[in-house]
Amino acid sequence: MNLESVPDKIAKVIVHGANIGMTLYSVTAGGAPCDGVLFGETVTTTTQHLQDGDDMATVTESCAAVTAALCCASTCSFYDDVGELSESRLEELSAEQSAPLLGWLSYRPASAAAASGTLRPSMRESAVTLALLRRQLGRYGGRQAVLLLLVTTGADHNGATLTWQLRCFQARLSRATGDMLLEPLELQTLNLGGHTGQAAYQELSAATALASPTAGSQQQTVKHISLSAVVSPAQARSMAVAVPQPGIGLALPGVDPAALAALAAGAKGQVAAVKHHCEALLTGLHELCSQAVVGEATVMALRCRRDALLAQLART
Repeated sequence: MNLESVPDKIAKVIVHGANIGMTLYSVTAGGAPCDGVLFGETVTTTTQHLQDGDDMATVTESCAAVTAALCCASTCSFYDDVGELSESRLEELSAEQSAPLLGWLSYRPASAAAASGTLRPSMRESAVTLALLRRQLGRYGGRQAVLLLLVTTGADHNGATLTWQLRCFQARLSRATGDMLLEPLELQTLNLGGHTGQAAYQELSAATALASPTAGSQQQTVKHISLSAVVSPAQARSMAVAVPQPGIGLALPGVDPAALAALAAGAKGQVAAVKHHCEALLTGLHELCSQAVVGEATVMALRCRRDALLAQLART
């Protein structure tokens, strides 16, 4: 193998919030360990920066952009127990994808992650990654990065809190020894919040703020008292809550009532659609349960028949 064609080290991995959200949902849908393949591009950008003395500094940076992820229902979806790839299965998984293969992902449930401690590649995951790296080098040379995305979950507060842990590695070959190196990378998720498209989690502000009471509104006075101070019964009786009088509404300047009514109608329609979808899912679940009961009865009948035949065979 030509070690001069090993992939260059990339700076980070970029993935959109919708893609990572769908990927996390897909890997946990079955509740068991599973894997999948990642598709995307390796992008190299060259920028020039003006330094002191009017000198231009050229900076070249490579990053991997994950455009799609295809999750399978179980492990060993495109490889065997020892990490050998199934080329036909890989071609089948990549048939309908516009972007080339970029790597693969492996999901471990909470129990498996707790047993392994720190999230690190296992021996089989390393073997699969090495086989995938050799395949990609034969096809793309050093132009396409090879990634390994490890995903695990952890439950806390009696299952009320679910914690995600993701760790992304780039597979490279050492130019000196030819051994595979798995180097951790920064995973940057886009479109998490705000309107810039690349902002991190932000506090969402209200779209329309309530206006302050107008001069004609008749409201009682609100007294702000420190929670740490001792409140006497006389002070408690003197405190009042700002409640508008009957017939007087809160004005929303610059807001069209018809637009608010349209938004409310749209939200009501969405709730109805979600309710209909949930009812359809429950109906399908009841049908599956009925089929399972029928199948269990059939299995029991076959077992009884088997026992009768074995007893008859023993008598003869």
